[in-house]
Amino acid sequence: MTTPPSRTLLVLIAGPIAAGKSAVSRALAKALRADGHQLALVELDQIADMARPTLPDWADAHRIFASVTTQWLDAGLDLVIAESVSSRSEFDLVLRNVPAGTPLLTVVLTCAVETALSRALTDPTRGVSRQEGLLRRVHAEWAQQKPLIPADVVLDTAAVPLAESVDRIRATLTAHLPRTDRQSSVDELIAEATAADVDGWGFGWLDGRAAEERPDWGYAGLLAEAVAGAELAIDLDTGGGEVLGQCPRLAAQQHVTESWPPNAAQALALLGPRGVQVHETEPGARIPLPDGTADLITSRHPVRPDWPEIARVLAPGGEYLAQHVGPGSAFALIEHFVGPTTEAQRRGRHPEDETAAAEAAGLEVTVLRTARLRMEFFDVGAVVWILRKCVWWVPGFDVDRYREQLLAMDEIIRREGSFVAHSTRHLLRARRR
Repeated sequence: MTTPPSRTLLVLIAGPIAAGKSAVSRALAKALRADGHQLALVELDQIADMARPTLPDWADAHRIFASVTTQWLDAGLDLVIAESVSSRSEFDLVLRNVPAGTPLLTVVLTCAVETALSRALTDPTRGVSRQEGLLRRVHAEWAQQKPLIPADVVLDTAAVPLAESVDRIRATLTAHLPRTDRQSSVDELIAEATAADVDGWGFGWLDGRAAEERPDWGYAGLLAEAVAGAELAIDLDTGGGEVLGQCPRLAAQQHVTESWPPNAAQALALLGPRGVQVHETEPGARIPLPDGTADLITSRHPVRPDWPEIARVLAPGGEYLAQHVGPGSAFALIEHFVGPTTEAQRRGRHPEDETAAAEAAGLEVTVLRTARLRMEFFDVGAVVWILRKCVWWVPGFDVDRYREQLLAMDEIIRREGSFVAHSTRHLLRARRR
């Protein structure tokens, strides 16, 4: 029997030595407590201090740190702040015994090694971490580890003041802390969601009303790294440009496509000032680039990947990088409204089928990773909103037509605390032969 997920939010603070992890963690804890939140702050150094100066090995401190973090998640608090991890293996160690579905926010702090050295040398409480050779080695190792840690918030503490760092993290926290509107009636929740804007491809309206696990590969980071090194790239089905817009640096010639006019307008407003060519295309249209011209094609949740078109546009050796929606995504939610689905419907978007189609079109699939992710809806308004936005989930969705199912959904959420479904995703990387 699997352990049920904790409703307590886990905030992981990651970064190298002297990146400001302790200062940010303590200031964040102080601010959140002032906001009225109940929380625990677990600090690796405090765990180690229990055994200093006779600490056998830092591996023991990391193991106990992970265990204490997991124990606090069972205490019924609003959140647990765990500081710190500095590698993917340490990140995995903390999460190893955390129940699946536990909401997670990962904050990555970084700074230049010269800044870290200056901080360490002026901190009399530090020991071996003041040694220049050690600091430089640790920061060099961190440069290799940072891309492996899926981050929700990334802050350069040399450039962002402490108070602003705390404010940015607090703003992001609202998207991860469940909010249950038990005092609102079902009709009030439905009316609110029906009137809400669903344009663009952002999901901020669901902050606190729904939660979904994220794949551990960190697509946003992979995308940022890929486009930064590309000469000519195109992002397919870009939505409002929200994901691509997070990338600090884009390709020298960056293009995007979008077929829904409201999204295309938002993408133009967001990406146009950065020199991006925004192509408003018809559904199923050809990619608006000549043969063999792109060294990178990207897409997050494409509507339907057109593999022959992707192969046509990619230059030899060019790469396709995408995160796809997998088979059976949100089907527990969908079937609540439409009844049982067919085996063929549940097989749609299967990664094996997509890999075969990509290979048949002339691509070589180099990476395929899959994930099954927990989704939770904390009020019926969140369900209404998502069905209005993802119109293909329940075609023809209308709150009057499906009122009976919405009332049943509201009863489930009020009784059990949430409605649970699961999504599937796969990361796919391929090269043009």
